[in-house]
Order: sequence, then structure tokens, then C-alpha cells
Amino acid sequence: MPHNSSESKDPATTLRVSDRTAEARRKIENKLNAGAIHEAVTLVHDELADWLTQVIWVASGRWLQPADVAGAYSHCLESIARGFAAPGFDPQDVGAFLWTVAWRKGKDLLRTAVRQKEKPEELAEDRAARHDAGASGKQIEWQELLVLVMEVIEGLPPKQQVTARMRITHLDDFRDGEDYVKLAAYVSLQTGEPENRESVRKNWSAAQEKIQEALRRAGYGPILPL
Repeated sequence: MPHNSSESKDPATTLRVSDRTAEARRKIENKLNAGAIHEAVTLVHDELADWLTQVIWVASGRWLQPADVAGAYSHCLESIARGFAAPGFDPQDVGAFLWTVAWRKGKDLLRTAVRQKEKPEELAEDRAARHDAGASGKQIEWQELLVLVMEVIEGLPPKQQVTARMRITHLDDFRDGEDYVKLAAYVSLQTGEPENRESVRKNWSAAQEKIQEALRRAGYGPILPL
């Protein structure tokens, strides 16, 4: 996919990536404060395109083809331009705003994919058989599960929400176990504030507990680790 995850494998590199993206966010904020909306949108495209497409791709279930990602990103950029031009937009919120637009775009694509593949009139036994049919069934089940996870995340307190989003977006960076220094760098990128490993550990632990409980209630059983 368009995102080069190997760039973010160690905490030091993650911090450098976060610093570059945070600097881009500051430049965009300065342009917005000066009323230069078109220039701000151009900066988003020039400096944050890879990051935004990564968010879209993850939120969509990681099954989009490159052409689909490109189309979704184009629509995302249009939404960003409209948001920047909206009365009352606060440039200080630019980081969270960009993230939210991309995340929702990916989530909408995921829900569309699930609706297209899950027919409402389908009998339960037919659905179960389809889910046992191989890779395509597993893909659909994972997409359904991800929709549920996203819905839980959106109901979390703000700090838990951004921590959970960062942890799931950068899932590949945590395959070898938790790294709260790395996670704190990603969270700080979104909040614009210094974050420490202990606070993100507590927030992720609380968020994960709520996500796992929702999965159990939905009949998925414990999914550990996320």
C-alpha cells in the first residue's frame, strides 16, 4: 500500500516521523491563520498525503486497491478544503480535523463493502457457510469486526479514543508487542501535546478492555492482541 511502514519500526524513527508531520501541521495552521486556505490545502497534499492515505486504508479494512485509495484520498482532500473554508473553523484543531476526515472516509468505504457483501435477506446458515468458504469469508468477517471496533472507539473518552485509533492504525508497528514510547509519539502527533508512555498505556488498556467486551457481546470472543 502507499504507506511505507518500515519507516516507523523503531521508536527513534517514529519520533522523527512524528516531528516531520507535526511540523507540517504547524505550517498548515500558520497558513490558515493567515487566511491562505488554498495554500493550506496544497500543503496538506504535498506533505501529508501518505499519512492521510494510510489512515484511509487502515480504516477501510486494509483491502482497498491502490486506485480505490487514490479515489478516496481525492474525496478526502475535497472535504478538507471545505472544512478549512467553513465559518468558525479553528486552525488549532487542524491535526484532529485531518485525522477525522480521513478516518471517516475509510470507515464509510468499509461499511459500504460490508453492506455490499452481506445481503439483508441472507439466511443465517448461508452466511455461516459463506464465512467458512475461505479467504473471502475471512475478509468479510474481519471487515465486520473492524466496523464494530470503530463504533466502540467512537464512543470512548477523547484520550482513549485517539490512543486506540493510533494503536490500530499503526497495528503493524506493534506486531512484536507493546511499545508505549512509540505509541506515545503517535498520540502526541494527534493531540499536539507531549504524551508519556504511562498515560498512553493506561488509556490503551482501558480502551482495549471496552473493545474486547463489545467483541465478546457480539459473539466474536476475545481477540487478543489487537
